[in-house]
Amino acid sequence: MAGLNRSRRLLQTMSGFLVAAVFLINAQYAPGQPKTNLLDDVPHITKLPDFGGEACLAMALQHKRHSFSQTDVFNLSGVDPLLGRGCNTSELDAVAKKIGMIVGNPWLTVDNRANRRPAWRATDLISKSLDDGDPVVCLMRQKFENRVIEQFVLVIGLDTAKQQVTIHDPRARSGKNRVMSLRQFENAIICTAADESKYMFCLPTKIDKVAAKFTSKEKFTSADYAQHIRKLKKRLPDESFKIVIQAPFVVVGDQSRQQVKTHATRTVKWAVDLLKKDYFKKDPEHILDIWLFKDKTSYYSNVKKIWGTKPGTPFGYYSSFNKALVMNISTGGGTLVHEIVHPFIESNFPNCPSWFNEGLASLYEQSYSKGGKIMGATNWRLRGLQGAIGADRVPEFKELCSTSRREFYNEDPGTNYAQARYLCYYLQEKGKLRQYYHLFVKNSKKDPTGYKTLKSVLKTDDMKQFKKDWEKFVLKLRF
Repeated sequence: MAGLNRSRRLLQTMSGFLVAAVFLINAQYAPGQPKTNLLDDVPHITKLPDFGGEACLAMALQHKRHSFSQTDVFNLSGVDPLLGRGCNTSELDAVAKKIGMIVGNPWLTVDNRANRRPAWRATDLISKSLDDGDPVVCLMRQKFENRVIEQFVLVIGLDTAKQQVTIHDPRARSGKNRVMSLRQFENAIICTAADESKYMFCLPTKIDKVAAKFTSKEKFTSADYAQHIRKLKKRLPDESFKIVIQAPFVVVGDQSRQQVKTHATRTVKWAVDLLKKDYFKKDPEHILDIWLFKDKTSYYSNVKKIWGTKPGTPFGYYSSFNKALVMNISTGGGTLVHEIVHPFIESNFPNCPSWFNEGLASLYEQSYSKGGKIMGATNWRLRGLQGAIGADRVPEFKELCSTSRREFYNEDPGTNYAQARYLCYYLQEKGKLRQYYHLFVKNSKKDPTGYKTLKSVLKTDDMKQFKKDWEKFVLKLRF
């Protein structure tokens, strides 16, 4: 019996040591008294691709009733959208401060002392921030599609009694109120720098005075371009292609960066500025890519590689479906200006008939500026039109204006483009083209073909006589 009592006392003593040991271990994993702190009113935002940090800051800001979106955060960051990515840790820290957050130094070194777990400082910082009602942005290593990625998350809860952390993971809707063990979380936030040193990124979101959002006069913001370019880079045929943003387009080409930039400024910007000044109030509905292939070989091979089709023209074309203007730029910039007109017509005059759409676009495939206005010049289409006039093969203008899309493109007697172009040229030379465009847009529901508006602008009902006068005008032109 005495031996049994001694065994019981020994077990009780060992149990006491075990309890004490467990308490000490738990104390290392949860400094201070065990407690639960969960911010249950923090909204969850699913991030746009690579905008994890921006989404986390937007969640924190909306938690404090500030209407910042993740794109607002990126736009305020000043990160070059040509990079095609969201903010990294340094940029996120900088934009948080710019917004008005008191973040201190978010980089914590890893403490490897034997009596402290490596991430105890992060846990302590998070606990104090949550006490103040401020969620914390952390960088975590997470498995994603069989690889490890670094991803920003927003810590909204810490339960030191249960040794659990609650986060909003912005990768998907299912990332709302995600619970993970404190040990798993702390292991995940230890990251490796370029010099192999270990660090943790923990950015509290205590707000002092929130700055104004970045505003832009342009339809598309830096965030829009960053997201667009991120996708675009995955489609580039090879590393020879350069990208230049020229709002509202993105110009892509396989010449030198300076050559691509020159096309973007001297042709695209020049044409867009003048066209918008005289005709178009709205930009295209989407960010469009202008692909400039350096020569015939690049043009045909890369169009096939990117879109799986063969170009129907050796010069270039606009594809509304692919949201792209595609050019063999070695043939010159005239086709580029022509095709730029089409997406602007699409957004400003969606029910525009084909004859005027192509007539106006064709007018500016040979163009120059005069008195701050874009002007069409005579071009290669003139000779064929003069020959058709001499052979009496040019239809009446009522017939041209009434052509359907199929009739204009597929049943062209060989004069549709030229007749439409030089009607626009005539109106331009008489100072009536811009007036005609705006009246046509205004009256398009009552006059869908534009024929009645044409007679009104010309101030004539005798269109047979006008056709004779126009033909004489055309026959005198030279190219």
